[in-house]
Amino acid sequence: MASTIHRFSLSSFPIRITSLSDETDLPTEQNQAQTPTRVPRANVYKGWPISPQGAQGQGAEETQRVECTTVDRKVRGVSKEKRLRRSKDYQRVFESSCRSVDGWLVVLARENGLDHSRLGFAVSRSHVKTAVNRNRIKRVARESFRLHQTDLRGLDLVIVTRKSTEGATNQLLLSSLKHHWRRVISCRNS
Repeated sequence: MASTIHRFSLSSFPIRITSLSDETDLPTEQNQAQTPTRVPRANVYKGWPISPQGAQGQGAEETQRVECTTVDRKVRGVSKEKRLRRSKDYQRVFESSCRSVDGWLVVLARENGLDHSRLGFAVSRSHVKTAVNRNRIKRVARESFRLHQTDLRGLDLVIVTRKSTEGATNQLLLSSLKHHWRRVISCRNS
């Protein structure tokens, strides 16, 4: 099958050339009486009420709304008083502490003389490459700490990551931390 090549020249298209004098007839301002070319709300579903209050018989009192409330961070998360924040506190834990080690994490613990426990992290960028994974590990560890903080009362804890921590799943981290908490409690009691 042979293909046909069509050739067009500009002379085959009707072109109207106007002179520059035609431009002087254009108005510089639009007439105020012209209607807008864009029709507002053209794509709106016709059954929806136009006003924000709703159509007659509809409104906030007749519709059921589900309201989302924000959870107070101090209730769900770990409050500032339960975190290690100063380098002096970290140094005390690193110098003399009870250690619990497994393939994923190292947990260091030391008595703090307070009525509550405090938590700190040493999550190395060389061990856990991406910020997403570093934050995930800290989030899982904070949740485990929150659930076990009554058993850990009176301890300063530092969680140190290892190279294999990045590949650990959340369930694996939770079970690892549960074993660490048991070891730390038994170390404190002995």
